[in-house]
Amino acid sequence: MPNKQVAIAVAEALLFPLYGQRTIVNERPYEVYRSDGCWYLSGTLPVGYDGGTFEIVLKAADGQVLHLTHGK
Repeated sequence: MPNKQVAIAVAEALLFPLYGQRTIVNERPYEVYRSDGCWYLSGTLPVGYDGGTFEIVLKAADGQVLHLTHGK
């Protein structure tokens, strides 16, 4: 995955079927960064909102999922 936009597209393709498109889209803007050959993505919540967000780690070379969770 060469850039942030591709990493987001791959993450959403994996997350939407698992947690629902509305749930994941409501966690925008995402926090996204690349480090040590991996893309790290997580959702954000509005101020004062209770709940959890997704966290996903994707291998930059091939998109392999190294970590995936969603808090409550």
